Amino acid sequence: LLFCVAPEHVVGDTTFGLKFSGTVTSTTGLVFTFYESPRVYSIYPSSGSELGGTTLTIRGEHFLQSSDLRCRFDATSTHASWIDSTEIRCDVPPHPPTSATVAVSNNVVDFSADVARFEYELFASVIDVKPSRGPQTGGTKVTVHGTNFRFSSALRCLGLRSGVRTLSSFFVMDFPN
Repeated sequence: LLFCVAPEHVVGDTTFGLKFSGTVTSTTGLVFTFYESPRVYSIYPSSGSELGGTTLTIRGEHFLQSSDLRCRFDATSTHASWIDSTEIRCDVPPHPPTSATVAVSNNVVDFSADVARFEYELFASVIDVKPSRGPQTGGTKVTVHGTNFRFSSALRCLGLRSGVRTLSSFFVMDFPN
């Protein structure tokens, strides 16, 4: 097993070979490709559950369509889906509820110097909903009791269009008619 360090090089392909004592001893026919380093400009959303599972969109540049494309959240690396050279998506892994650095790699080894911050939040759980039913014409104010609620413009009750009116250990959802 031999480890080599790639020197600085212009973007493009080069034929890989070995040299010993000034003499080329082996040319493999294998190609090593030099690419522009990926850059991260923004992420959406910027926060999600500590349990993971959020689909994260990363915008930047120089993302390569490759099975080696990765997102890294602190020390945990995940596969990324290539949308185009300026956008990728990845599923956020579980992580303690703190801020994590997000970086991108085109080769599983070298990660972007440009990073973004993803905020892991405590998992919010619903304990009770009162009332649990209402007329089909809408207008019922539903109180949701639970833990770890955090105000966000993206906060929604699944299956129901709503807007958050108050927030504490419970919150009230206003459902339009």
